[in-house]
Amino acid sequence: MDTIYQITEQLKEDGFSINYIKNLITRNQGNTYFNTLDYFNIFWFPNSSVFVVEGIEYSIEANSFVFIGPGKNICFGKFAHKEKTVGFTFSSTFYEKSANDSFFLNSELFFTSDSNVFILQSIRSREQIKQFIVERLTFYKEKDHGLYISVAHNSIESIILDGLLILESTHRIETNKYTYIEIVNRFRVLLQQHYKTERTVGFYAKQLNVPPRRLSLMAEELLGKSAKQMISEKVINESIRILRYTHLTIAEITYELGFTDEGNFSSFIKKHTGKKPKEIRLEHSEEMKKEKSLKNHF
Repeated sequence: MDTIYQITEQLKEDGFSINYIKNLITRNQGNTYFNTLDYFNIFWFPNSSVFVVEGIEYSIEANSFVFIGPGKNICFGKFAHKEKTVGFTFSSTFYEKSANDSFFLNSELFFTSDSNVFILQSIRSREQIKQFIVERLTFYKEKDHGLYISVAHNSIESIILDGLLILESTHRIETNKYTYIEIVNRFRVLLQQHYKTERTVGFYAKQLNVPPRRLSLMAEELLGKSAKQMISEKVINESIRILRYTHLTIAEITYELGFTDEGNFSSFIKKHTGKKPKEIRLEHSEEMKKEKSLKNHF
């Protein structure tokens, strides 16, 4: 099974991509099955369609947005290759620039307690979405990379805010009820804010006013991984991203991620990936050279 994310270099570099689903299916050799991995997804269905998430079939009305969180198996309808469904795919690092961003991203839009998806009938017309989001993003993508990233963030935010309005109107957000999903989502927000300096389950458990063991049990039940694993994965993923897509030195990355020295950072990466930081960077460099060579060849 291929994924959306392994076939879009733009997503790897920017943490965001926008694609027509029919193009992704074509590049996936006609396979309509994907897995969302660690990414967040918002799909815009301009026409009515069928969408399968974790084996459950959903009927999607025309001009609807579908919100899908990380780690989900999804499948588009058999006529997806003929549709103009658009996928907005992005990482938490791309979107979370403030505490509000973290709250929005970790809301029930992407982590619903009673369903694998949240479906929103758009309050905007199809022409408005096409013109002010899809075509606008395409324009800036071709003109100015910096503005493109800013417009992408604002576009995602506008869609998310529309979704939150619907959640509030249906009373699905329960701010005073500390359920498993709420506590784990608050943990994810705190982790995004403090992962560079705080790496113990105890710190986050204290902030959430729950015992460390209980926090881990909640995380395992909801996400299939312990709180300690979540912390390690966050640091590892950020480390690999910076090693691959920036020109920071190993020493600068060590400082940026809050490690005491290069040896400590190198040992951590080696323990969890089996490779040293320099090896990860070199491998990516070689991959880029091969891709460039192939493009030049054809």
